[in-house]
Amino acid sequence: MTLFTSISAQERINFARHLHLTVKSGLPLIDGLKLVLEQTSSRGLRELIDTIITDVSKGKLLGEALKAHRRVFGEFFLHIVSIGEQSGNLSENLLYLANELKKRKDTRSQIRAALVYPIILFVATISIAIFLVFFVLPKILPILTDLNVDLPATTRFLIWVVNFFSAYGLYFLGGSIAFLVGLKLSLKAPPIRYTFHRMFLFIPIISKMVIYLSVVNFTRSLGLLLKSGVSVVDALGITADTMGNLVYRRQVREVAISVQEGGSIGEYLAERKQFFPIMFANLVRVGESTGSLEGNLEYLADYYSDEIEGTVKNLTAVVEPIMLLFMGLLVGFIAISIILPIYKISTPNF
Repeated sequence: MTLFTSISAQERINFARHLHLTVKSGLPLIDGLKLVLEQTSSRGLRELIDTIITDVSKGKLLGEALKAHRRVFGEFFLHIVSIGEQSGNLSENLLYLANELKKRKDTRSQIRAALVYPIILFVATISIAIFLVFFVLPKILPILTDLNVDLPATTRFLIWVVNFFSAYGLYFLGGSIAFLVGLKLSLKAPPIRYTFHRMFLFIPIISKMVIYLSVVNFTRSLGLLLKSGVSVVDALGITADTMGNLVYRRQVREVAISVQEGGSIGEYLAERKQFFPIMFANLVRVGESTGSLEGNLEYLADYYSDEIEGTVKNLTAVVEPIMLLFMGLLVGFIAISIILPIYKISTPNF
């Protein structure tokens, strides 16, 4: 069941938040899990909690029971729960976890919301173009052929497109599907995924977004782990596993190795300016030297979250006019290519 179970980010947030309340109120863990189960409407999450209750009732710790559902909850979730149990701060850690998951969800929602309008414009443009080329043009094409009119180059190009897809459309569709499936499968190979993730760091605006998102993930995860009492080296190792971008995952693992050998996080980050903003590295270094690293990480997480919001707005401001221009040029090109031959027929002296 676990292999195919998937729960949403909001369901993970609710699970952590509701379990926090039951543990904080002093209920035994089993009773708390049963109470959370009663409050849950999602079938997948109910089945998952039911198996967790069974494991905990057999004497397993909650963190151990969650390990069977590692794919669903993720490494970060498991470590925070396990650390909370070991330190006796399970209730606080569950609350920290719920808040952290909510912040991540809000950031993703913000980015998705900014991309909705450009995507709608793109889909509408392609739909209009397909309608004009494959439904309108073929209806007037026999008339133009019978009248033996000298067609403009743009119209001849559209006719070639129609003829090409009529003859090879299925092959083109099959090839496109095969390419997308092959691309998805190839991205499962770490070297190819790493190269793909590295490419994002060279795309204007997108690169800034990737850097800020990675920095926010790094600061929030590391700060929460340090606040939970995890050693710096272990916290860096766990944080590396939470990094979605493989380039940053490697960087954080190298930071852990550097710190284990006696180095400083801030010094390492300062030497990697292409991956970490200089202000970020400087404040981490100050936090290490003054003993206020956790507070500085929290400040940096909030600061770069605001930067992400600004970057998203800038991205939207750039993408929307480009999409509108693309829509106007494409639809205009097709419309003119269809109208010009008709105008030629109606105007002999054209």
